[in-house]
Amino acid sequence: MTVERKVLVSFTFSMVDQKILEFVSRTFTDREGVKITLFSTYLPLPEDSPDFSKAIGSWPAAVGETILHDRIKKQLLEYENVLKKTKEHLVELGFLEEYVDYLFQQISKDEAEQIIEIVQNGGYQVVVLGFRESKIRRIFTKDIYQRIMTALKDVAVCVIT
Repeated sequence: MTVERKVLVSFTFSMVDQKILEFVSRTFTDREGVKITLFSTYLPLPEDSPDFSKAIGSWPAAVGETILHDRIKKQLLEYENVLKKTKEHLVELGFLEEYVDYLFQQISKDEAEQIIEIVQNGGYQVVVLGFRESKIRRIFTKDIYQRIMTALKDVAVCVIT
């Protein structure tokens, strides 16, 4: 069986993710040759803690930065575990294990540009995005959706509300 259709699924660790997964399972589970990639980004980690050999006054800040850095790393591992469990869930729903994957990477551009690049370089034919609910986010995400739809030719863009 060859992969006929590649689907990039934006995963934001929010309430809309459940709706996205329901849509993906209803739409693609019974279709042969569909490859699903869950995609999520995270902000860059803060720089490593300062050198402890600095003046005594910097120790509390250095310890605080180390604790924060460790907590962020732990949270990222938890998010990656959620992606792994979501992959397993999609396999339980009927997708072939080798046709479900995830990308969890540090954001290197703005969100729209990163999605556009991944879709174009990865040969995806479908992108599934979740609608974000706040008024402030709507202002910014409308631009994201518009930029993605404008930049991607011959790609279906689904925005789940």
